[in-house]
Amino acid sequence: MGENIAKRCQGLPLAAKVVGGLLRGKSKDEWHSIEQSWLSDFGGDGNTILKILKLSFDHLSSPSLKKCFAYCSIFPKGVYIEREELIELWMAEGFLLTDQKMDTETVGNKFLGILLENSLLQVVERDLYGNITYCNMHDLVHDLACSVLDSKSICLNNNILDDIYQVRYICREYIRDESYPIPKEQARCLRTLFFVGKVSDIIFSELKCLHVLILMGRDVKELPSMIRELIHLRYLDISYTRIECLPDSIGELYHLQTIRAVTDDKSEYYLRLPMTLKYLISLKHLHIPEIQFPPEMGRLISLETLPYFKVGHEKGYGIVELGSMKNLKGKLEIHGLENAHDKEDAMSAYLFQKRNVFKLKFVWDESREGETNDEDVLEGLQPHPNLKSLEIYGFKGKRFPLWILKMVVRDDLEGRWLGLNNLMEIKLTSCKECEDIPMLGHLPLLKYLYLCRLTNVRSIGSSFYGIESCSTPSSSNIGVRKKDTVIVFQALERLELSDMPNLTQWVEVELPIAAKTQVYQVMVFPCLDYVKIDNCRLLTSAPSHFPCLKELEIAEMDSGIPLANICGIKLISLAKLKIDRLDGLASLPDGLFKNNQNLSYLEIRDCPNLTRLVPCFRGAKASLQELLISNCSSLGELPDDLHSLNSLKKLSIFLCPNLKSIPYPSVRRSQGFASLRHIEIGGCEGLTDLPCEMMDSCAPPIEQLSLFGLTSLTNLPTVIGRLHKLPHLTSLSIFNVPKCANFVKEIGSLNNLKELCIGYSSDFWKYGSFKETIDGIIGGLQSLRRLSLYGIEYWDTIPDKLQNLNSLLLLALYGFGIKALPEWLGNLSSLEVLYLYSCEKLRHLPSKEAMRRLTKLTELHMIDCPMLKQRCIGQENEEDSEWSKISRIPQVYM
Repeated sequence: MGENIAKRCQGLPLAAKVVGGLLRGKSKDEWHSIEQSWLSDFGGDGNTILKILKLSFDHLSSPSLKKCFAYCSIFPKGVYIEREELIELWMAEGFLLTDQKMDTETVGNKFLGILLENSLLQVVERDLYGNITYCNMHDLVHDLACSVLDSKSICLNNNILDDIYQVRYICREYIRDESYPIPKEQARCLRTLFFVGKVSDIIFSELKCLHVLILMGRDVKELPSMIRELIHLRYLDISYTRIECLPDSIGELYHLQTIRAVTDDKSEYYLRLPMTLKYLISLKHLHIPEIQFPPEMGRLISLETLPYFKVGHEKGYGIVELGSMKNLKGKLEIHGLENAHDKEDAMSAYLFQKRNVFKLKFVWDESREGETNDEDVLEGLQPHPNLKSLEIYGFKGKRFPLWILKMVVRDDLEGRWLGLNNLMEIKLTSCKECEDIPMLGHLPLLKYLYLCRLTNVRSIGSSFYGIESCSTPSSSNIGVRKKDTVIVFQALERLELSDMPNLTQWVEVELPIAAKTQVYQVMVFPCLDYVKIDNCRLLTSAPSHFPCLKELEIAEMDSGIPLANICGIKLISLAKLKIDRLDGLASLPDGLFKNNQNLSYLEIRDCPNLTRLVPCFRGAKASLQELLISNCSSLGELPDDLHSLNSLKKLSIFLCPNLKSIPYPSVRRSQGFASLRHIEIGGCEGLTDLPCEMMDSCAPPIEQLSLFGLTSLTNLPTVIGRLHKLPHLTSLSIFNVPKCANFVKEIGSLNNLKELCIGYSSDFWKYGSFKETIDGIIGGLQSLRRLSLYGIEYWDTIPDKLQNLNSLLLLALYGFGIKALPEWLGNLSSLEVLYLYSCEKLRHLPSKEAMRRLTKLTELHMIDCPMLKQRCIGQENEEDSEWSKISRIPQVYM
């Protein structure tokens, strides 16, 4: 039977998924009934998938669930739908009928789960804890939802509604006519309105049944007081508008359940909430940025979503306001904790009773001075054991309270300590006075640990691992006992240590003396695959037990010993290594590649005392795919077997002035660099020779070649002469290199070249020679899509043959001394992006008419062009200003 059903799906993945969801959990008889009664009608008419989707919809368990599905069609095709937002919309429309066993959110999550199981919705994003955050609809499923909703919704594009009086849901894109476009007969039935455009009082006059109002766009700057007429409004979204203040009349919307006022970080508009907010007795979800609240927020006793709260000094602003919000769930950040009085004041928030808050962040002002009560306050902020994420920022106590140090909280009613064993993420940031790191290794679910700016911590000691008492019966929750092994940090996947300037040692895990006779060994970090250590200058030791470490980033450290400790003989799983500013590093650990034969990425930057990498690349020949070395001023040689890296795809060497040569055997004994696609070598003034054998060996696959700042290179003409052997070359960068007579002939013949970056030569500075070179090259490069030109400050023009590049999409000009861009720039009809960098004399763009001809131009970057910037910013309102020439361009950067 299963095979017959599978055949009905005709090899269509979506059909198979939907049918699988439909049959899930059903009995054999139900399978038979569906096959005989429904699937048997599916023929070869090309509508199989639509019929299967309709069948899945017909089998949804309740009319409410079908309404929830159909409602999803109000979102455009392909858009990511936020899970919380969707459930709040369903709730506002009254689709989520409840009973004594389940509240509306529980029903909403249940419905969402059913739609996902039936593939009528699909998951597109989850958070760190595995919770679904975004979903969307397949386009064909969206078509089905639209057909179900039928005439109850309509999307407008500046068109007046016709005589469809039962329309319930409208998406209105923009109103140019200030008159109200929705006839009264239709307005009376309207339940949901997505609105982009200017809002006036008249918009609310007939919308008596409106449940959902979503205002969008920067033109929305004010919410009229007449919103009080929307007495049935349950959902208000003003996200990404320019509304700065909600009117006091908001307080009269007693059925309002959700307010969304999300904004981006760059927004220059700050929302002010009205004093009447406290009267919204039905308000459950308040999605807002970090703004000042009105007083007496504690009267919102139905509130479930409150991502941010700032504690103030005055009455009505204290932390006690959180105490009455017993239904809070999800994420909560508490700022201004320096204004909390003491432990008792902090306890009035009753965080321990908020079992559905899974993410907490405590924030103090780290810039304050004088005496603090931080230890006392933090002692009173003990959360519920269900907590999954804890972040502490700006805490100035010298010592964390006991519940932090041991990661246990006190249940005073039952008189016992409970472990915070559900914690998956911990962040301790800017706790600058603390000297000790809490015991964390015993937390069974901890996956992510971030320790940042703990400036007073000098040592990460044995207590960090949490196994001091592991041999006693009462400590069965400390670590995990597995026969003769204690496992600590059993779930940790990511560990970051950063900006800890006084940290000198990070010790190995060690069993207590009392436990050594009873426990054979300890296992640490069995799941840790990412470690980052940044700006721990004084660190001189690190552990060597990382059984599955795959990615290591280590930066800003005086000593190279911690790198050697971590990358010792026990490490065999490393796949990616990034090293930056290790002043004491002279060479990489000798066994790095031999022991880690999956190492595919190596990046080394700013290591001034690095003289060599490794004696040889043994072990890396089949794994290393990308090698980047930058600004290592003492590096004088590379391993002789560099050419043996047959899996290497990208080789990048920058700013290594003492590197004299790149080794390659003069007699080809075997095919070297068989996989190399990208070569980038620049700023290596001491490099005299690029082995032509290397170019010959890896020529056919090369796609990108970049050579710059190689002022001592003696065989550049020979290298350039081999460019014709690179049939797949699509990107070429050459500038600040010795002059080469065969430039024009060789580069101009690269018919597949899509990107060219070229500039002045180290031994010719005359514009005439540069222009002659560019004009000669461009004639044969009609396929060019991206062109970057590097000039000199006294070159006051650019080659006019550039105007013949009709297919050019991107043009970048660096360092030219031009005062005005030429009129012919408007002839580049395909141009989409224009970069102007460090053109300090540039004052004028082409005329307005020429700029208008650049109809496809969507990005203009004017960086370090002070005169042009001044003429744009200072004359925005003048008709003949430079700004008037570019105001239509969607993205302008200065």
